[in-house]
Amino acid sequence: SSAIERIIRQKLHQRPILSAFLPAAYRSVRSLYPHEEDYFIIDASGDATSVGLIEHGILADARVVPHGTRELVAAATAAGIHASRAADDGSPGDPLALIDQGRNQRFGAALDSVRGQWQAGIIEELKSFAAAHALPRTLFLIADASATGFLKATLSGAAFNSLWLADEAPRVIALGPANVASVRVTGEASGDLALMLLALASAEPEEY
Repeated sequence: SSAIERIIRQKLHQRPILSAFLPAAYRSVRSLYPHEEDYFIIDASGDATSVGLIEHGILADARVVPHGTRELVAAATAAGIHASRAADDGSPGDPLALIDQGRNQRFGAALDSVRGQWQAGIIEELKSFAAAHALPRTLFLIADASATGFLKATLSGAAFNSLWLADEAPRVIALGPANVASVRVTGEASGDLALMLLALASAEPEEY
């Protein structure tokens, strides 16, 4: 992804470079939560994390943090930690499940550096938003199911409260398949949140 980004920058000089998923996620959240006007969408499901700012129902600005869920999995692999249980079909367990620190203390120690980088990157981008915008107190989080609890706890931590100049943590809404119940996905794709959000976005108007 870094090599692709370098090539695109050489040709287009565009910053930030966003995945096509963030605008689709915006259309989906707008459909699911029509009464929400001001919020962030944080998509941490891949190699990087996209952060979109929605003001008055419009996607107004966006940033990218070069750290995401897959980096957390790489930290687990480097530490020699493997999933503690097999999946229902007998195949090896999902390594993302290791992000539950309560399940594996060794992983908790190995994760500190990666967590710090991810948290620092998000805080830096939120500060850049704050230079031109009032920060909304609602954050919609998109991440792999087994990483959601860890990332939600990080976003709700004291390090983020100072950005809003308040002791109260921002409201973090972790999206999951249950939030997109209007979309039915079957077969091997069952429960695939990204696919469900894309399907919902395809039914929404393209204009912002």
